[in-house]
Amino acid sequence: MSDKIVQYKASVELECARLADEVEQWKMASQETARRLAEANARMEELHLERDLAIAHDRQPYPTADAYEKTCAALHKAQAENAKLREALEDLGLSRKQVLAALRGDNE
Repeated sequence: MSDKIVQYKASVELECARLADEVEQWKMASQETARRLAEANARMEELHLERDLAIAHDRQPYPTADAYEKTCAALHKAQAENAKLREALEDLGLSRKQVLAALRGDNE
């Protein structure tokens, strides 16, 4: 073989080796890019969930002052009824324990 052919063959082999290395670098870069993209997608899903939960929380009905007053009035009414019931039980000579036992069906 002539020297030019040998030089050309060596040059081609060197270029092929360089291109093979470049392809490997691109593959590694592609894998790293794919990994980072997967991480970014997972983080975006987390952020979307956090956003959706925050929106749902903000849309929850909060008690108004009127609702609070109604709740307090119902509580005071129940407490007053309980006090009247206690008085009636005391007038009958029954203790709270005896009444609860009777309601449960205990025979004490």
